[in-house]
Amino acid sequence: MGTNAVYICSVCHIHIDALTMAFSKYIFCSAVAIAGACLDLGYFYMRTLHDEPAQLKTLFVANKYLFADERITPFEINQNGRIARARSMTFLSVDELGHLEILSNPNLDLELRNYDASLAKASSYLVYRGSELFYLCADHLLEVTNSCDGAREVVIIYKKSD
Repeated sequence: MGTNAVYICSVCHIHIDALTMAFSKYIFCSAVAIAGACLDLGYFYMRTLHDEPAQLKTLFVANKYLFADERITPFEINQNGRIARARSMTFLSVDELGHLEILSNPNLDLELRNYDASLAKASSYLVYRGSELFYLCADHLLEVTNSCDGAREVVIIYKKSD
């Protein structure tokens, strides 16, 4: 399109020229970046606590819930420490039954915590209300309570992408 192209805003039905459209996009994108700039991009994996050898599985989102499997869902940690699904406006959270899921609002009780210098550069533990203990259900769903069938204790680790 040429520089004199005209766009029509579908919400407000206003005609906008290309220069105004570019400027508006710049302002909007800058505001989004300032509000929640992505500091770290990475993924989660879990490690079982009482199995020998410990089992490691990466975590992915399916139907808004977090599952242990061989697939990976990327996450971003913004400057406020909120854990967001990468390239979305959704956040890791906990539902009313204690399942880890993706919602439109972040859960302030979930955070990442470094425990030693060797983890500080690349990895952090996921913590919920001060506890790093989570439960892997028999169906591979992850939760914060020990209420599912076949629950096994796990820790969830966030690994920054290189």
